[in-house]
Amino acid sequence: MARHHSKKHLLWLLPVLLVVLLLSVLGMVRLLGWHWQGPGWRGGPTFERIWWKSDHCLRLEAHGVRLEGLWPARLKMDTLSLPACPDSGEPFTGLPAAPPFDVTIWALQYQDYPPLQVHAHHREPRWWAEAGLQDNHLNAEYFNDSGRWTLDGRLDAGTDRRFTGQVRVNGAGVWKPQPGPSVFNGQLTLLAQQLGLDNQGPRADLSARANWRDGRWHLDAKLDRPLALGGGWQLAAGRDVRAEGQGAALVQADAELVASGPQGRAALTMHSDDERLGQGSGRLLLSDGLAGRVDVSWADQALTVAPFELTLPDHVRMALREPVTAPMATEGDVALPLTVRHGEARARTTDSHLHWRPNDVQWRGAVSLDGHWQGYALTGGWRGDISPVGINGDPLTVRLSNPSLAVTAR
Repeated sequence: MARHHSKKHLLWLLPVLLVVLLLSVLGMVRLLGWHWQGPGWRGGPTFERIWWKSDHCLRLEAHGVRLEGLWPARLKMDTLSLPACPDSGEPFTGLPAAPPFDVTIWALQYQDYPPLQVHAHHREPRWWAEAGLQDNHLNAEYFNDSGRWTLDGRLDAGTDRRFTGQVRVNGAGVWKPQPGPSVFNGQLTLLAQQLGLDNQGPRADLSARANWRDGRWHLDAKLDRPLALGGGWQLAAGRDVRAEGQGAALVQADAELVASGPQGRAALTMHSDDERLGQGSGRLLLSDGLAGRVDVSWADQALTVAPFELTLPDHVRMALREPVTAPMATEGDVALPLTVRHGEARARTTDSHLHWRPNDVQWRGAVSLDGHWQGYALTGGWRGDISPVGINGDPLTVRLSNPSLAVTAR
């Protein structure tokens, strides 16, 4: 009887152990930043909302999630959002091992781009996906064993209805992410037709071809006629654009672009030193209502911007007080000593640094205010940082004063 009694207790204990195990797994998942809301059952598990937070940033949010099959896994989502977040810094070593699946996302929202309808599939070693929105479509295919990838599609040129045109994209290559140096070789061709603003200004055709291998890349682009940009501005190319580089470093460049509009004219020229590989110079010249000149040069995988003073629309003047040299790399940090004037009011950056890395740009420092504004003496300032996540820092302080009145705002 005692042995039978112990077996009965063991049978009652098994569901308890399973519940404890499930709660432990769910607890670990939550510790990794995953959360869910509104679980249910409709021919399979459902969730009203699933989201993932990491490094204090919302990286993924899905609504209307439904699992409709197990093998292959069939998953559907009403919406999936991928907001802008800083790079986690963890190296990507390839697509994970996964069971066969078919995933349908009725509206995929990546950052601020228009939502796309996406169908993604996996049957080892092949991964493939189709994405579309109205007349837009994009097909991608990848083979895990060989690393071979292809891309093909036709897209609207603009993210809103003001800009029109059709873009044809075609590419192929090999991608083998792995610890250490990864293999990523390929070529991409872009053909854009009738680019321009709807019922405003001229339209142009743009063709571009890029190819890369072992970190070395080459780009050729051609704009056949001036292109309307909006606000009365047009962009014209004096000659075809050609550029070569190694990673993020520019090795050779040859370009002449001119933007002209109601407020003035801006001409950008870039030219490489034919006798010294990896060296060159460029110039941005403002005229016809705008004024100023910016000289740049590159050598030894670094870009240098000389001090400048520019006159911009609405009588705003901007100056770079000291030369700035930035590494031509995917990650770096550079001082940015700027001064902006409007009338007799002045804003100056101090302890100012711009830092960038893949998928993240951050400015940090301080801004001091001085001068005069509408007859008042102006003082004040702010210290903090600006990044894709938002603006953080001390309260902005502005003080206006004259012999009979003093006002301070925070």
